[in-house]
Amino acid sequence: MPTLTVDGNHLVVLLSALEKIGALRGNISVPLASVRAVRVSDTPWSELRGIRAPGTGLPRVISLGTRRGPGVHDFAAVYGPRPALVVEMTGASFDRLVVSCADSAEPPAWRTPRAEAHRLARSRGSFRRPPPHVPRPAAGLFRSRKGRARPVFQGGGRGRAAPP
Repeated sequence: MPTLTVDGNHLVVLLSALEKIGALRGNISVPLASVRAVRVSDTPWSELRGIRAPGTGLPRVISLGTRRGPGVHDFAAVYGPRPALVVEMTGASFDRLVVSCADSAEPPAWRTPRAEAHRLARSRGSFRRPPPHVPRPAAGLFRSRKGRARPVFQGGGRGRAAPP
């Protein structure tokens, strides 16, 4: 997941090593003076303009790289249905940056019911039925890995002392 940071008077998009390979470019740095507007979009796929060239893309799954079109020069790092931060600029190397937000850094106000449903559906075991209640074994018994109750050794034989 890309990270947006402010370094002095520059806005920097830090990409991981795999993202740099997928986007076919390194980190992006733009002057803060060129930032015109910043907003959050719950539908990041509708924010993408032009065609991806160069970069990596799979519709509705991932879009990494430069997007070009008539009068359009954007950078996108969009993953699935996550909300995205849209930074609009003038006089910079890109017209817009569209960057997905990490779930942990995403404030609850940005979440929509649809995005929350997608997050729950993708999380492991969120809709699985809980395991049935298994009563604890009676004293003097323990439960083996296969779930069968077996008696506890009560001592005696071979010089072992009985438990108190």
